[in-house]
Amino acid sequence: TEEITASRELLPIIKMEGTIMDHVENDPHGVVIICGETGSGKTTQTPQFLLEAGFSDPRSPLYPGRIGVTQPRRVAALSTSERVAVELNVSFGREVSYQVRYSHNMSKHTKVKFMTEGILLKEMQSDLLLRRYSVIVLDEAHERSINTDLLIGLLSRVVPLRRQLYEEGLERKSRNLPRKEEDLSKLLMEGQQTMPNVSKQPPITPLKLIIMSATLRVKDFTENDKLFVNPPPVINVEARQFPVTAHFGKKTPLREYLKAACHKVCQIHERLPPGGILVFCSTQREIELLSRMLTKIYRRKKVDYPPDMEKRRKALAKKKA
Repeated sequence: TEEITASRELLPIIKMEGTIMDHVENDPHGVVIICGETGSGKTTQTPQFLLEAGFSDPRSPLYPGRIGVTQPRRVAALSTSERVAVELNVSFGREVSYQVRYSHNMSKHTKVKFMTEGILLKEMQSDLLLRRYSVIVLDEAHERSINTDLLIGLLSRVVPLRRQLYEEGLERKSRNLPRKEEDLSKLLMEGQQTMPNVSKQPPITPLKLIIMSATLRVKDFTENDKLFVNPPPVINVEARQFPVTAHFGKKTPLREYLKAACHKVCQIHERLPPGGILVFCSTQREIELLSRMLTKIYRRKKVDYPPDMEKRRKALAKKKA
């Protein structure tokens, strides 16, 4: 719709599409880092850039495999995939799908798959080369969870291996030599003697890796020669800047600061123009307490999706958010 198109055009990453895709398609080592603050649009727009550029097209000689996008949390995988389906105007669960533990809406038509990091690690146990994918996008890499670090370490080996096997396949084809599947096992991790179901796997094509981080601390990836011998290019995306005005309370009782926060939210809601309200709390328990206070005052429980812009939104979060 026109409204969705207009909202996409406001995202800072949109004007970087050409730069991003130029690096993704032409970088000889197959790894690109996108660094952009929260709100830049990298999570929802990057998969769409890839899809529009021909990735996940079965007719593509280089990138016929799926676009895989990892998220550290189940809620993010589900909500982001739904949003991307809405923006692409496709059926949710067909071209764009999600998979988390115990739940998925995958289909044979899926081109963009959002998943938790654990799901991708599980897939690598049976298919280390990830043949069904043409590009993997690791989102929220700055969180440096165990699963994130494992995936970056494994994929830093798989990406050049896929390129090597692809080039060897082209050479065999040009020389009309039969393909030797047993060569794959020699190139895999030490101790793995066979490649299960090799004949049933899709043909090997190059794999691209995109690492997305919300902070400028990317030296962990670019200056670590144990991960990437050749430092990957870093694309910096600016965040949207909004005017900020600071207001300070005259006095807040130390033991009653949660009630004071509740009172302030009510005050803002009733007196100020439309706009979201974000409240930072110290712990999850405080979030739940404040949520109950506000729910008791404003008892509307129905959640609108997409959100009704005429209704005020309130978000409670810890600092980590």
